[in-house]
Order: sequence, then structure tokens, then C-alpha cells
Amino acid sequence: MNSFKPSKYQQDIFDWVNETQSGNLVVEALAGSGKTTTGVEVFKLLAPEIDAIFVAFNKHIATELSRRLPKTASARTYHSLGFSIVRNAFGDVQVETKKADMLLDKFLPRQYNYWKYPPIKKLAGLVKANLCGTTDAELSDLALYYGIDLNNGLDPSEIFSAVRRIVKESAEWTSIVDFDDMCWLPIHLDLPANRYDFLFVDELQDTNAVQTELVLRSVKPNGRIVAVGDRLQCLPEGTAILCSSGKMNTKPKYKRIEDLKIGEMLVGYSSGRSHFTGHTTQGRKVTSIHKEMFDGKMIKIATQNFGKVVSCTPNHKWLVKISKKYENKYILYLMQGRGGKARVGIAKAFLRPGSGLSVRSRQEESSRSWILAVFDTKQRATEAELFTQAKFGIPGLIFKNRGDNFMPQDMIDHVYRSLGNLSFRVKRCLSYYHREYEFPLWTNDGSNYHVGAKSFITEACNLIPDFMLVKTHNSKVHDSLWEDVVYINREQRTVPVYGITVEPGEDGRRLYVANGIVSHNSIYAFAGAGAEAVPNFINATNADILPLSITYRNPKTVVNLVTQTFPDIPLECPEWAIDGEILTLNEKDVLDHYANGDMALCRVNAPLVQPCFALIREGRKATIRGRDIGKNLANMVKKMKADNDIHILLTRLRDYRLREVSKLMDSDKFGQAAVLEDKIDTIVAISDGCQNVDEVQNKINTTFSDEVEGVIFSSIHKAKGLEAKNIYLLRPDLLPHPMAKQAWEAQQEKNLKYVAYTRTLEKLTIVL
Repeated sequence: MNSFKPSKYQQDIFDWVNETQSGNLVVEALAGSGKTTTGVEVFKLLAPEIDAIFVAFNKHIATELSRRLPKTASARTYHSLGFSIVRNAFGDVQVETKKADMLLDKFLPRQYNYWKYPPIKKLAGLVKANLCGTTDAELSDLALYYGIDLNNGLDPSEIFSAVRRIVKESAEWTSIVDFDDMCWLPIHLDLPANRYDFLFVDELQDTNAVQTELVLRSVKPNGRIVAVGDRLQCLPEGTAILCSSGKMNTKPKYKRIEDLKIGEMLVGYSSGRSHFTGHTTQGRKVTSIHKEMFDGKMIKIATQNFGKVVSCTPNHKWLVKISKKYENKYILYLMQGRGGKARVGIAKAFLRPGSGLSVRSRQEESSRSWILAVFDTKQRATEAELFTQAKFGIPGLIFKNRGDNFMPQDMIDHVYRSLGNLSFRVKRCLSYYHREYEFPLWTNDGSNYHVGAKSFITEACNLIPDFMLVKTHNSKVHDSLWEDVVYINREQRTVPVYGITVEPGEDGRRLYVANGIVSHNSIYAFAGAGAEAVPNFINATNADILPLSITYRNPKTVVNLVTQTFPDIPLECPEWAIDGEILTLNEKDVLDHYANGDMALCRVNAPLVQPCFALIREGRKATIRGRDIGKNLANMVKKMKADNDIHILLTRLRDYRLREVSKLMDSDKFGQAAVLEDKIDTIVAISDGCQNVDEVQNKINTTFSDEVEGVIFSSIHKAKGLEAKNIYLLRPDLLPHPMAKQAWEAQQEKNLKYVAYTRTLEKLTIVL
């Protein structure tokens, strides 16, 4: 390979290419690990007669690759790949980027101002990218998932009707295509695809549903695919997640959790309508992906009939119900009330009008309750009740006298006041029965208030075999079963665990399918947990998996910082890597250090505004990365309807913040609250010195850009995939963000810190 000397990881990949004549490979790559170079060298190993292409994410990369690849190979973008299929099917096809505008002009009344078009065009594009349906409910969900503002002067039903018409007429008007059509038409119209012997797919974690389908249709039956993705961005190994097909007669496909990306659609479950979404319609959007090390008891769960198996951490949530066939069993429960009082008792599994646990908990005004164990007879339950009360010093005295001639309420209250707070005893008891104090099965705040035969959501630590059922997916929209949990095993493990979060359905639940079982919100599954699951995108063709862990971007000091901060990430650097620098600077001194080509990063956007404008005032080139961010801010300014009065704008922003942020925080939507606060803070910062709203809009339009000239200010989110000689990290105190309250949010903050650290080529400066 001439002067190129492969790393041990690259050599493993090259050996696979040389020695494997069929099959597929997934390369788990870390930041700066030479993914593109590895791909180029792979092509040099292929025989000249092999029909091979490198599928690049954009035209710039494809053009650069064309100069580096052997003459027998070519680089194609997804759009190029799809457009060639369209041209083969329809001949001389013209590209018209304004095709959607042309269609809208045809059937929307003239009085519909052009500024009302964006949500229609955006939704139509998302329908195509995600291969999803176009019912009002599906489009409403799509708008919610992607934050598309439907309050633009049109009724949502009018917007949805226009989207349906665009999608329909786009498929019929094939002599003209736009960029969305290039990838979508080959799949939607099932056009014959050009097939290749070998495909190298870069940035797997960033592909959407239609792009993934294009790749799968473009490989010959005995061809090979080598797909490379950023391990931290696409995350983990193992658990199989059911991804939405969004198309008639096309089954959803399982994909390993490590290959999921934010924005990807998963098959969801509507408990209200008892059917799965995402078979022929859009599924549920992935909104976050994260990873952490877990040291504790992993829980393995197995169902009956179809033998579905999954492993998870104790706090992972599942859709559950209690089977009525167990109504004659007895439960041993523990409840805790105000002031830390607690009691242990027994009850039949079901009492009118619900489960024994929920009925007793409501009657006695419990705050939180758990089922500790289940027994076939009252005698066995009573024995366990007496044993538990004696072992942990927790009484069986009821909290509330409901009129029985048992004990006056003031006497009951006196006993519990004398005992004091029993939380320590409660925690010992819960630990003995493998329950978690932080995760009660029943609470009085509306969470699982009606635990019983109707479905509810609870953590894995609360599952009880031969008593509870989980919902399972069996290939069709309405083909599902409530299957008995027949086996639960706990095993001490120190393993990396991974999680995803999806947008809620119409019932507010965040349900998707993991290893064939309906799961809720974040799944934490260790590597290999999906070995028994239906093959997903990666292992559907028996894909092998190899790592790519040496970074050629970061200096030694930064790699050391990363491995010390994130011991679970096996980042390495070559021996010849430069030492680099990690410095600290005071915020008031940093302006003098910025140079063209430098990049300043922050967890949120608002702190980027002041230093960016300070440089602009000095006559220097500076931008805030994210043209789309600017558009969102401009839309929020319009939404305030402040005419051109800057004081009205700021007042309405203040009122909007107080009202909407409070709503989100009251609903425990801390992440959304943080995003909204950052938007408002950014607008307020931009408004500094402006005389009217027009000036604010002008500053937004000229400041937010995707150009990479001058000094680039960027949120960490927007900096993924970028690099610079010098990186400045602003407001490190915002990592983690103070509104990251939940465990998965805290892990997401760690991931963002990893991204921030690994952007630098030479120097990382922490600005205090």
C-alpha cells in the first residue's frame, strides 16, 4: 500500500476484505479514526473487475474521493445513486429544486402567501426521507417530532392536505425531480436499481430510512457492504431495535442499537388503539442516544410463547400488565406514606375496582408502593408478611382507618409518629426483594395510579415472573400478544450500557420495540443482548463487526483527557501524534486569542452571541454555525408579533419564557425547557443594542451561517463531524447542563463533552 502503514485495527479490516468473499461488515469508528482513509485503502484491495462504489454523504466528499479512489471504482452520493435509477426508468429527467413550490403554486389559492409554504414543503420532504404515511395523525406526529410550527396562518388540515397532494403529484410528475425525489422515487415506485458487487458506506449513523433502503437495494445478492459509523454517535452493540419501513408490503427491519441515529423512525406501539405504528406509516422519532458504563445487577427477561429474551438495567422501562388469570394469587406489598411511614401487607392480586396494590394504596393514601412477591395461597403470603415485618422492623399497621372498628385514627398516627421516618428500613427491605427505592410500582401522582389488568409502564426491577405480562411484536401491525414473563435472572456485570429516547405517541407514551418486546423511553442493554433477536440492519446479512479506535485527529494530551474522563471509550492515538496543549483562559482575555480558523464551542447558543459580535465590531469575520438555527430564531421572533417594537418583543419573550418553560418543567420535560430557554436567551442577546425588531432579524440572518470562514462559533451539537486546529470550550460549567435531571440526560451531557474534546487538532482551551 505504498507508504501507507495501517493500524492494527485497519489491518483487521483489510484482512476481512481480502479473506471474505461474501457477507457484510460494520466498522465501529471513533472520532478522527481515519474512516475515509480506511475506505480508500479498502478499494485498493479489490480486484479491477469488481464493480464497487463508495457511498459518500455529500457531493464535496464524493468529489474529493474521486481523486483518491482507484480508476476502477467511483464515489457516489445518495442523491446520485437514486437519480441514476430514476433516469434509467424515465429517460431525460430534469432537476428542479423548486418542484415543490411549482406544485404548490398549481393548487394553492393565490392569496396564500409564499411564507406559508415552508411547513408544507418541510413535511413533504420528511415524509419522503422517512418513508412514512400521510394521514393527519401521522403528519401531526411528524410535525411534533421535528418541531415544525403549524401556526403559520393556515389550518393544520389545510397543511396536511397540501402535503398529501405534493407527495402524490411528486410521484406522478416524474419528468422533473427535486433532491428529495432522487432518493425517494426509486423506493416509492419500486424502480429497478443498479446493483454493485461492493459498497462502502460512510457515516452510517447519519443515514435516514430512504438512504438505507437505497443502499440495500443497490447491492447484488452475493455482494458485500462495508458500513462505517461513528461509534459514539451511532452508539452501542447488541439490542435489536425495530425500525419503521413506512411502506405498504415492506416489513420493518431490526437494526442494532449502535446503528440508530437521532431522527430515525422506529416502529412504535399505540396502546390506545392496540396497534403498531411504523409498518406502513411513520414510526417514532429517536430524539437522543447515549452510553454509559454500568456496574451492577443486569436483568435478563424471557417470555413464554415466542421465547423473546432481552437484558437491561434495573431502571429500564417496559409496557406491562397484570394477568387476570392470576387474580386468585396473593401479593406481598410494601407502601410508604407521608413523613416516611411505611407498612408491609398482603392482598389478593385483584380487588374491585382494580389490582390489589392500587386499591389498597389509594384507600390508605400511600405515596408510593411496591409488590415484593406473589404467592399462590393466602397462608404462604401471610408467612412472608410476618417474616418481612420482623426482619426489617416495618409494621403491618394500616395508614388510614376507613371506618373499621380496628383502631382510632389518632392512635394510628401516634404509632407512626413514634416510629419516625422508616425510609432506611424500606430501602433495606426493597434491596432484599430486588426492588429499587427510586422506582416504585405505584405512585399517587398519576404515575401507574391504576396498576392492574390495563397496561402500564414500569421498570424492569418491578417485573415478576408468572404474574406479569409484556407486550410483544410478531411482524404485523395488529399481530401482537401479551406474553407471560416466565424467567427473570439477575447477574452482576460491569458493562457498557446504551440508551435511546423516542418521541411520544398520541397517548404520551414513548413506546418502541426492542428484541421483540414493547419498550418505553430509554433502553439500557449491554453488548450482545440482541443475539437472539430478529436480524436488524447490520446482522440481517450476518454482518461482522470490527473496531476502528485510533484517532489521527487528536493530540496525545487530548486523548489522555478523553480516556481519563471516559474510561469506557477505547480511544487511542498513534505513537507519532503530537503532544498538543490543554490550556485555560479567563473569559475576559479570550477575545485577543481568537484567530481565523479557530472554533469556539458551547453547550448552548446564547453564550456564543456576545463574543461573536465583539469580533464583528472589530471588523473580523465571525459567524455562529447553523443556518437552520437562525431560521428557527427568526420564526420565534415573528411568532411574538411585536410589529417593529423592540420593547414589545422583549416583554413578550419574557412572558413566553415564564409561561412555556414552567409548563415544560412541570411535565418533567427538562431537556425541552433547556432548548426553549436557550432560544429565548439567544434572541435577547442578539437584541442588545438593537433599536427595532427589523435590526434583530437582520442580525440573525447575517450571523447564523454554515460557512467555515473566520472564527466559527458553534453549539457542540452543530460541531459534530467538524475539526479545527484550536478549539475553545466556552462555559464548561454547562457540561452537564443544569436541567439534565434524568440519568439518560446526564449521559447525553457526557457524550457532548466527548464531542467537544475531540474536535481539536492541536490545542484545547477551556474558557473559565
